[in-house]
Amino acid sequence: MPPIEKRKIKPFFLATVLSLAVFLSLGYGVTSYRASLAEKAALETQIAQKEASALQQKLAHDALQAKREQLFSALSLQARAVYVLDAQQGEVLYQKNADTAYPLASLTKVMTALIASDLPKDTLVPITQKAFPEGASTTSGPLLLGQKWKLWDLLSYTLISSSNEGANALALAGGAHLHQNAPQELAESPESVFVRDMNTKAKDLNLDTIRFYNSSGLDVTDTRSGGYGSAKDVALLFQHVLQTKPEIFNSTTEPRDVFYTNEGTRYRAKNTNILAAEIPGLIASKTGYTDLAGGNLALAFNAGPMQPIIVVVLGSTKEGRFDDANKLIWAGIRALGE
Repeated sequence: MPPIEKRKIKPFFLATVLSLAVFLSLGYGVTSYRASLAEKAALETQIAQKEASALQQKLAHDALQAKREQLFSALSLQARAVYVLDAQQGEVLYQKNADTAYPLASLTKVMTALIASDLPKDTLVPITQKAFPEGASTTSGPLLLGQKWKLWDLLSYTLISSSNEGANALALAGGAHLHQNAPQELAESPESVFVRDMNTKAKDLNLDTIRFYNSSGLDVTDTRSGGYGSAKDVALLFQHVLQTKPEIFNSTTEPRDVFYTNEGTRYRAKNTNILAAEIPGLIASKTGYTDLAGGNLALAFNAGPMQPIIVVVLGSTKEGRFDDANKLIWAGIRALGE
C-alpha cells in the first residue's frame, strides 16, 4: 500500500480510539456519579437512623428520670439536703439542695480516717490528754488516758462508735508522724497540721464545698461547725474511699464489733447507725449529729450485684435522719427496678 494511504488511515484510527476512550470515560463517570449518590443516600440514611435512635434513647431516659423524680419527690423528708448517687453509673437518682454546704458533724471523721490510713499499719496510737474534748473525762471512758491502740483498730472503732477522742488521737498521731521530716510545720500543733492535710485532700478531690476546722466534727463554737460540705461532695468522698480504700468502712457495716487496746482491754462497740442490721447489702455508713448540724447520715449499699448506691442526708433530726435514709434506700431500689 502506498505511504500516502497509510497517513490517511492513521488519523481515522486515532479518532476512533479517542471516541471510544471518551465514551468509556463518560460511562465510568456516570457509573461513579451514580455510586457516589448511592453512598451519600446510604450515609444520610445511617445518620438519620442514629439520630432517631439517639432521640428515642433520650426520650426514654427523660421519661425514666421523670418517673424517678416523681418517686422521690413523693417522699416526706425532714432533711435539708439529700443526694442519692448510682456510684457504678455515676448517675444522680435524686438530689435536694445538694450543692449547698451544711455542717457535717461526725461525717468529718470519714476524711480523718482516710488521712490516718496513710500511716504505717503497725503504728501505735497513744490516747493523750489532748485527745479529750474540753470537759470530757479521761478516766471514765470510753477511751482512757494512757491507752495505746493499733492504728486500724482505733480507726475502725472511731468510725463505728463515732468516738471524738479516737478521731483526735488519730489526728495527733497523724500530724506528728506524717510531717516528722518537716520541723518548720511542727511549730503548729500536730492536729492543725493534720486538719490542713484533710483540707488539702478535699481540694485534691475537687470537693469544693468541703472545709474542715477539726478532726472530729464537733462544733467549734455556737456558730461554727467542725466541718462543712454539701451532700453531693460527701457522696463523692464516700465514692472515692470505696474505690481506693474500702476497708476503711468495714466496721461500719456491722451492728456492733469488738476491739482490743494494745494492753488487751476489750471494747464492745455499737454502731451509731441504727439501720446497720436492716439495710440490704450495706457497704459503708457514718452518722453525724451536733446542735449546729442536726442529724446527718451517709451510707452506701449494693442495690444489686456490683451496683453501689450512695445516700447522703444532711440537716435532718437525730431520729429523722434514719427515717429519711430508709425511705431513700427503698426509693432507690425501686428506681433502679424501673
